[in-house]
Amino acid sequence: WARKVDSILVRRVLISDLLAARQYLMAFPEPIWPEIIAGVIARTHAADKFRKRLGKYHPKWGDGTLMEGIRQNNAPAPFPNATITSQEHMRALALVSSALSVKGANQTRAPQS
Repeated sequence: WARKVDSILVRRVLISDLLAARQYLMAFPEPIWPEIIAGVIARTHAADKFRKRLGKYHPKWGDGTLMEGIRQNNAPAPFPNATITSQEHMRALALVSSALSVKGANQTRAPQS
């Protein structure tokens, strides 16, 4: 489930996690997607730390995977009058991927010279 990168344990992200996060974002207006995904990633990270420290799932945010965190967090009804196009889905997926890569980059330490 996890791998070491520069001495930091990083949780694997599966395609199902990306697709669940993308679908979750579709319930919100696009201008607030960055805020929404940042919160999801922060809660997922906290749930993973909780699981590692206490040996059990977080009661609200699950096992520390994106999919479980989203499943535990009841998604609101879709944004009224929102037309979901494949371009919207691609933008949502790109945002999720980008946010995760930034989070991963912030967790890795710079090489020491």
